[in-house]
Amino acid sequence: MSFRIRFQGDVPHSRQVGAECEGICAQLSAGFPEASSFEVSLGRTGVQFDVHVHVTGRHVSLAAKARQRVLGEALHAAFARAERQLRKRHDKQIYVRRREVQRQTGWIAQ
Repeated sequence: MSFRIRFQGDVPHSRQVGAECEGICAQLSAGFPEASSFEVSLGRTGVQFDVHVHVTGRHVSLAAKARQRVLGEALHAAFARAERQLRKRHDKQIYVRRREVQRQTGWIAQ
């Protein structure tokens, strides 16, 4: 798994935030092996934090973002959106294959 984090603007560099993000990315990578690269960008607009998460990998390219007043809440919201997108894509691939096999074996009428 490849991981990169960027602190932009006046967002303070924090090893704790970096470690937390890397841990979440490791969990996502374990659950979705097709996702191999994670890039997290942290920025600030006024009083709100902007978090952008980019996930790439084998046939995967998605982005999720969130904006909150608290950095931790913005991080969790952005990663939750990325996880939902990964889950939706992952399930779609699995169920398409299952339906094809079911049609070929006669379980589903065409």
